[in-house]
Amino acid sequence: MKRGATALSALLALLACACDAALVPTKALEQQREAATLAATLARTLEALPGVDHARVQLVLPVTPDFASTLAPAAQASVLLSVQPGSAQVDAAAVRRLVAGAVAGLPPEAVVLEQTPSRAPAPKLPDLTRVGPFTVTRASASLLRTTLASALALQVLLASAVIFLLERARRKGPPPS
Repeated sequence: MKRGATALSALLALLACACDAALVPTKALEQQREAATLAATLARTLEALPGVDHARVQLVLPVTPDFASTLAPAAQASVLLSVQPGSAQVDAAAVRRLVAGAVAGLPPEAVVLEQTPSRAPAPKLPDLTRVGPFTVTRASASLLRTTLASALALQVLLASAVIFLLERARRKGPPPS
């Protein structure tokens, strides 16, 4: 599931870039697409680390114009890791080196890393089934069906007894006065 979510976020980032596309993409737009693809690739790589449930990478890369008369700002990166509760923290220096090694001109000191514990999974709900208008667990459905069938049989028996007694009283005739 987490691979699908990361792939979906990468696809959405690429589609967002494509929506702004002109007939001839500018150098800045191409760099933005490359940064989104690189961030998604880094996130997938970080999610492969033991204990990591989800990874999010944000890259701020300097736009290098064709005729640069000024110095471009330095590249920066932010990494958010959701780690499994109870697992060891991921080595921050190793993550910084990994991200810095994937991005040209990015020193490891420019990578901000935050690790948060993953939310515990929601408790599993019991397997429910419907028996007429009632919703019960699958384990108790047969007991409910048996109880309902017994109640129906008892009602049929009582109705038959009432009909029998009324018919018998009618045959005897009216009570003497």
